[in-house]
Amino acid sequence: MQPELDVHPKLLRVLDELEQVRKSGQGFSARCPAHEDGSPSLAVASDARGIGLYCFAGCSVESILAAKGWTWSDLFFDDDSPLSERKPRRRDWRAIELESYACAARLQQEPEILNRLRFGRVTGYHEDMFVRDAAGEVVPAEIRDGRGWSAKALEMLCVGWDGSRLTLPVRDAKGKLHDVLRYDPWAKARKILAGRGKSRLPWPAPEYLQADVLFLVEGEGTAISMFSVGLTAVALPGSVSRPTTSIERPGSWQGAGWHRRWAERFARFRHVVLLPDSDAPGRALMRAASYDLERIDGVNTHVIDLAPKANDGADIADYLLKKAWDGPSRKVARNLVRTLVAERAEVLVA
Repeated sequence: MQPELDVHPKLLRVLDELEQVRKSGQGFSARCPAHEDGSPSLAVASDARGIGLYCFAGCSVESILAAKGWTWSDLFFDDDSPLSERKPRRRDWRAIELESYACAARLQQEPEILNRLRFGRVTGYHEDMFVRDAAGEVVPAEIRDGRGWSAKALEMLCVGWDGSRLTLPVRDAKGKLHDVLRYDPWAKARKILAGRGKSRLPWPAPEYLQADVLFLVEGEGTAISMFSVGLTAVALPGSVSRPTTSIERPGSWQGAGWHRRWAERFARFRHVVLLPDSDAPGRALMRAASYDLERIDGVNTHVIDLAPKANDGADIADYLLKKAWDGPSRKVARNLVRTLVAERAEVLVA
């Protein structure tokens, strides 16, 4: 295989030794050498560090390497030493990062998962399954667990699919991979699974977002909802069930959802609009974040409580964004948020 683009010699060698190599949106696809592969089921992705391999049939990277007689050093561009000569590591973060890229490529090729994330659990399509809502928009008639999340937003955020859960790569202030969260938006119990011993961080990393107005929300799923309608947001990990402070004492916050040192990470934004969940922990969390952000030069904060009298834990996604199924309805949802911010915070959102 000789692709018509400039690739690293190691990637070229891998592609040359695989069969039925084809260019795909996220890299290449090929027949998996670790099983009887009737059609290309191996995804091959690469970045500046190395090559990622993911078999949609479930073959492990180790079995693929063994089938071709490759070693881990064949997959990494910055390390030519044999695997046996390297110092042992508890976790190979380069392999984890490449696997997250492969999961992101896989999600974009999983139409059933994308449809469920957007519309909900729809078992079939026919005339009776779509109706017009009060605004005249065509929407599915029965929505069980849809989130209104767009495939474009998921791709932008590098959200992937590992076969059972979504994968969310979390990066620190320097862009280094900190963890890969495994997220099941339909789980009744633990929706988010973090790496062992890993703390939660704001997601996505605010240092790499471009916007004059940034929305600060609670929970990674709500951030995906905001991106799906064209708004830039960062999610805080979430508040504790019993906050150690109150709305009246934001400077004494001590909870996992916000750390004072995070405030510097938002210094690049002119306006930060904080949208608390409708409960006491959520309101206390956002007040604490606002208290620290206000002390950063050039940052203006605005806390908007969507339902001051409610205490049901609902968030911006529940109120406005969950039914943003298509282009027109997403535009309506985005304009509702823009109007809300203009009226309550006197800030214009592009």
